[in-house]
Amino acid sequence: MDFRTKTEENDTKEIVNSEYINWDCFKNSTILVTGATGMIGEQIVKSLLLANEEKDTNIKVVGLIRNKKKAQTKFQYNKNLKFIVQDITEPIKYRGKVDYIIHTANTTSSQAMTEEPVETINSIVDGTKNVLEFTKDKNIKSMVYLSSMEVYGDIPLTREEPLKEDDYGYIDILKPRSSYPEGKKVAESLCAGYYNEYKAPVKIARLAQTIGSGVDYNDKRVFAEFARCVAEEKDIILKTKGETTRSYVYITDAVVAILSMLEKGKNGESYNVANPDTTCSIKEMAEMLCNKYPATKLVVKLDDRLYPSTTKYYLSTTKYYLISGWKAKVDLEEAYGRLIQNFKDKKVLNYQKSIKKSIKKKINFLQHIFSIKNENDIKYLRILGITITFDLKKKFQKYKKLEIQNNKIVFSNTKGNLGYGCNPKYIAEEIIKRNLPYNLVWLVDIHKKNIDLKGFPQNINIVDYRNDKALYELSTAKIWVDNQWKLYHLERGLEKKQGQYYIQTWHGSLGIKKIGNDSPCDSINRYQIFANKDADMIDYLISNSTFENKIFKNRFYNNGEICEFGHPRNDIFFKDNSKIKAKLYNALSIDKNTKFILYAPTFRNMTIRHNIDFFNLDYLKLIQELEQITSEKYVLLRKHPETKIINEIKSNKIIDVSTYPDMQELLACSDILISDYSSCMFDFMLSKKPCFVYATDIEEYNNERGFYYPLESTPFPIARNNDELIKNIENFDYDKYKIKVEEFLKEKGCIEDGHASERVVDLIEKIMNAKG
Repeated sequence: MDFRTKTEENDTKEIVNSEYINWDCFKNSTILVTGATGMIGEQIVKSLLLANEEKDTNIKVVGLIRNKKKAQTKFQYNKNLKFIVQDITEPIKYRGKVDYIIHTANTTSSQAMTEEPVETINSIVDGTKNVLEFTKDKNIKSMVYLSSMEVYGDIPLTREEPLKEDDYGYIDILKPRSSYPEGKKVAESLCAGYYNEYKAPVKIARLAQTIGSGVDYNDKRVFAEFARCVAEEKDIILKTKGETTRSYVYITDAVVAILSMLEKGKNGESYNVANPDTTCSIKEMAEMLCNKYPATKLVVKLDDRLYPSTTKYYLSTTKYYLISGWKAKVDLEEAYGRLIQNFKDKKVLNYQKSIKKSIKKKINFLQHIFSIKNENDIKYLRILGITITFDLKKKFQKYKKLEIQNNKIVFSNTKGNLGYGCNPKYIAEEIIKRNLPYNLVWLVDIHKKNIDLKGFPQNINIVDYRNDKALYELSTAKIWVDNQWKLYHLERGLEKKQGQYYIQTWHGSLGIKKIGNDSPCDSINRYQIFANKDADMIDYLISNSTFENKIFKNRFYNNGEICEFGHPRNDIFFKDNSKIKAKLYNALSIDKNTKFILYAPTFRNMTIRHNIDFFNLDYLKLIQELEQITSEKYVLLRKHPETKIINEIKSNKIIDVSTYPDMQELLACSDILISDYSSCMFDFMLSKKPCFVYATDIEEYNNERGFYYPLESTPFPIARNNDELIKNIENFDYDKYKIKVEEFLKEKGCIEDGHASERVVDLIEKIMNAKG
């Protein structure tokens, strides 16, 4: 694992190696951490992930977060970490297996507690209730709720004895700031209630004020202000008498206590988590720091306008010690030493980031006086009026004379932009099924975030699509299997040698959209130059109908043999897909009784792709109407190649599956499809399941891209707005629809029968076994 600072790394290792944690208890388990981007939540998540590396625990961590971008800045990709993006005040969406829960989601800002008391108490109470409700539906082994020492209320400074778990003071419930302690008290009461009524295995950890390396540099709490003053060698200015007294706990001790409490705590009980030896007043804490760090002086400037209430939180930890043996180890001086050093490290990192940002701005400015342009095989670089040319074809020259490896097949899916899917996947699957002795290579743009490299079988070698090694693989392969043009490699001089074979499977099916020279947008595109070059190299073009034969032969591809085999990816519609559906339910954490609506609009070209009005489908209304009509539960799966431009809707009824690698699996598992002009409709019709067209820009799209036949001639009911779509669903006649589907397939001469993959691999074997 990578850490931002050395302090964070040392803290996490200290937790993982604590003698108080029995890591065997958590082996092969799943742990849900709410508030995973908060200071304590982040440290828990990182400790669990490091335990996987150092203790071989195989823990799956599910982090509940509100801000995905924030999570991405805190956590690197890890196969054992996944996120639920939602507000804690909403019912938890996750439907997968969970063994343990640590509920840390919480506000720590006094300003927010005072200015937003309603939101504060709602997030505490509603959030905790949602988590406890979640435990009712799962076979949870244990849960720890993180409460606060503030539940004890106002404790007089004259009290000498430490606070035990059954000691409580007064809270003025009419003060806005009381929203926090009152919320925590209600949340604890809920925990006890759910344990007594529903046997929820919940424990309550009452944390002292927690100091840790994860504290934000700009944190406004008093202890953080003091640490920042020391780090910046500024004076500590005390504007009150500083009489409020607290116990503190360092993050390593707190997390160790929380993790051990999952195993050793008793259900329905509360436990103080603190280091009693750290107990001191605010003034005493300031004096300690100034004595230890002479560059910082204590300056007292009493402000008569400030009359904060004083209290004393001196916590006893005897109760938890007696059942677990846990004792805090980090004293206040050491805690501050770590925090201050981490602040200094963060200050350096922030400075480095600012320098990089400044350099980037300068680079961006310089780029204005440069220009780069590609024309055919030549790249033109213009610098200060001087033009330099580069022949991209030279990239291929060093591989041109290499010998062909007679057992090698190179696959690619949509110019490397998608992962293990479409026709190439199902051809590769058939090869693997037959246990044929071929060297299978797959070209993937590994820098694309949407590609899951783990989804590839182990016996397929993955090569970066944009690396020179891809040219090497293509130059030495016996067979190329693709479903799109090889633009990128043709620009770099790719040529097919004698003895090499190119099987083009294309990614459309009975498509209504015009392609190649037929399409106004494609015919003026520079891609078309390379599409024609690509066509000249094709030996075998895979078709599924007499309709495609005509389109491919006369309008786009001029060379090669057309093989009317069917599309390998469509074999899935003729098989039992129960295992695939179970896999999808598990991957998306969806109840198995829920039905799927798949919304899959097509790609837009040029000017219209920048307009998002055509994506105004009312998802929630659609789901509501379907559930009323069918009395079934539905979720809407949303898949689109440019999903960023689709408006975000927060609902557990809508799931973005744009990064799911195999579109055919989504189609095969869906109960209803909604699209506009995508060829996926013509794949989906093979399942005979309902498909609806939602198209608000038919005329614009037809002018921009062009149709081979009228949209109205398809079996699919057409809607131009949400109301029409609902009416089409309400009036849908399934029997008439099936008849129209059969007539359409017959008219197009479709020959799909579930054996296309077998036919293509038969062809591959024929090529491989041919002599000469």
